[in-house]
Amino acid sequence: MAVTDRAPLSPATLREARVPADGMYEGRRILRRVPEGWHERPYELIDVVPQGRLIGAEIRGVDLARPLTPALREELNRALLEWKVLFFRGAGITAEQQRAFALHWGELETNPLLARGSADDVVRFDKGGSAVPTYENVWHADVTFRERPALGAVLQLREVPPYGGDTMWADMAAAYDNLPDEVKARVEGARAVHDFIPGFARFYGPDKLAPLQD
Repeated sequence: MAVTDRAPLSPATLREARVPADGMYEGRRILRRVPEGWHERPYELIDVVPQGRLIGAEIRGVDLARPLTPALREELNRALLEWKVLFFRGAGITAEQQRAFALHWGELETNPLLARGSADDVVRFDKGGSAVPTYENVWHADVTFRERPALGAVLQLREVPPYGGDTMWADMAAAYDNLPDEVKARVEGARAVHDFIPGFARFYGPDKLAPLQD
């Protein structure tokens, strides 16, 4: 094997990089699932199976086709507050039963910008055909532009992919808990404009949006 002389390698030069003026936040994260002082109690009527450390739990032992008793509704509401997103696998309920289940949490809203389902306060999302393929595929919180934003949404998947999927939820309570105190102080009392036009102007013209501004 022949060996040739090689010039010595020059030392690597580190490129310039921008470091934020207020430094980088690192170290342990709080990752609280419930607020400080929250009294966790065992569930007696349902099984709660966590799907992550902070957010998302599967609920077992509930027949969503039947009316909820006050005690069962209370436990489901507590699970919702503690886990933010609840999954009921294989519920197999009708649109009317889904609507009745949602009514346990209050009056339902109507949304004139979304396709109607079996009733004015039931929305239908279709994929394929003439439907917009990426309608909701952006990080968002639903209807924050309303004077009275909805508490949440009750979704039922009729057709699901064999694996994967692109629906995700973010725990904004845990995100806030992890903010440094100086950032919390900076945003305390701040006001934000929640405007429906930027999100929906991608799909509808002024003639559709203008009458809905109020």
